[in-house]
Amino acid sequence: MMDVAGGWPEVVPGLVLVVLSVGVLVRFWRVEEQDWQELAASAGPVRPSSAGLSVYEIAYLENRHRADSVGLVALVRMHEQQRVRLLDKKYNAYHYQVTDPVPRDEVEAVVLGMLAESEGRVPAALDIERRHPDLLKDLHRQLVVDGFLRERGLPAGLASDAPQTTEWRAGRARARRRHAFLLAALLMAGGATALLFGAWAPLALQVVVLLALAVWRKRTQIPQGWGATRACEDAVRVARAARPTAKEDALLRRVAFGGLGDLPKGHALLPCPRPPDPPREEPREEPPRFINFDPPGLGGL
Repeated sequence: MMDVAGGWPEVVPGLVLVVLSVGVLVRFWRVEEQDWQELAASAGPVRPSSAGLSVYEIAYLENRHRADSVGLVALVRMHEQQRVRLLDKKYNAYHYQVTDPVPRDEVEAVVLGMLAESEGRVPAALDIERRHPDLLKDLHRQLVVDGFLRERGLPAGLASDAPQTTEWRAGRARARRRHAFLLAALLMAGGATALLFGAWAPLALQVVVLLALAVWRKRTQIPQGWGATRACEDAVRVARAARPTAKEDALLRRVAFGGLGDLPKGHALLPCPRPPDPPREEPREEPPRFINFDPPGLGGL
C-alpha cells in the first residue's frame, strides 16, 4: 500500500513543482500588470473640463436614455429655429410639421426621418434609442477618447477599437494560453510524481495553492467597469455652473440636462400632464339568494 505523504526524498520533487507553479502564476500576473500600465500610458491627453461640453454631450452624459435625450435637443433646436412647427400635442403624443427638411447634422437627419415616416406624429420621448441604436456611436467614442467615459475592461481614454487595444487583447490572449499550458504541464508532472513516488500530499497542496491564489487574485482586483470618469464629473459640474450666452443656448441646455420637462412654463413643447385614471367601479353586492326548503303544497302536486 502506497504512503500518502511519503518520506522526504519522495516529497521534495512534488514541493519543487508547487514552487514552480506559484512562480509561473505570479510571473504571469506581473507581466499582465505591466502590460496594463503600458496600455493606460498609451491613452491620449484628457480634455480639460474648462473646454466645455456641447449640448449633445451633456444630454448623452446626463440621461439614462441617451439617444432619445440627444434627439430631443435637436428637435427643440429645430422648433426654436422654426424649421419644425408643433401642430398639436396630447399626453405622450406630439404632431409636428416640418417646414425645413434639410438637416444640419446626423441627429437632425434621424429626427427628420422619423417625422417623415410617421407623418409628424411621434411620442414625447421620440424612441430613437430602439430604432437607431448606433446613432451616437461616434459621439460615444469621442467621449471615451477625451477621457470622459471608460469602456468596460479598459483604461480611461482608450476605445475598444483602438489599435493599441486590439494589440493588447491579442497579446493577453497569447499570454493566457501559455500560462494555462504551463500550469497544466506542471499539474500533470505533479500527478506523475505522485504516482511514481507514492506521495500525494504535494499534489494536493499544489492544487489547493493554485485555487487559493486564483480566488485571492479575483477578489483583490479592482473591476474596470463602464462609466463616467472623474474628468467627466468635473466637466459636467463646470457645464452646470456656466452661464449660457444666448436664449436658445439656455433653452437647449435645460433640455439637455432634464429633458422636455425642464422647459420653462408656457413653452409649446412642455409635456402635457398625465390624464387621470378612470374611476374604478365598485362591485355591486348581490342580494343573498333565497332557497325554499319546504315541500310543495297539495296545489303543487
